[in-house]
Amino acid sequence: MPQRYLTIEAAFSEGKFYDRRVVCAIQLLQTRTTITTWEIARTVRLSATQIRYLFKKQVGITISTYAAEVRLDRARELLETTPLSIKEIRSHAGIPDGSNFVRLFRRYFGMPPSVYRLQRRRFD
Repeated sequence: MPQRYLTIEAAFSEGKFYDRRVVCAIQLLQTRTTITTWEIARTVRLSATQIRYLFKKQVGITISTYAAEVRLDRARELLETTPLSIKEIRSHAGIPDGSNFVRLFRRYFGMPPSVYRLQRRRFD
């Protein structure tokens, strides 16, 4: 399944101009699974309201939606490539609540993580 969220590489290859603070926010979201909007705002020296507005305007989705997509894509990658348990994977992906993880994963990929792993595993 292709990534649905904007990566740094895609942002630059599309030739669009992204504010440096939005690029920094994207980098933070891709590298720190549990970062908050408030921490991003502090890092880029904007208020939380300002970074939310700027991010949505330039990327097209909210910071929280983007963060969820990054976390779920990380979980998908781990399901396909590692023998880690579902619990370990959701922890690595930054989604600590088990039922929330299953619900989000099912909504995003159309099936629960356990079924996805059985269909796509590459670590045997």
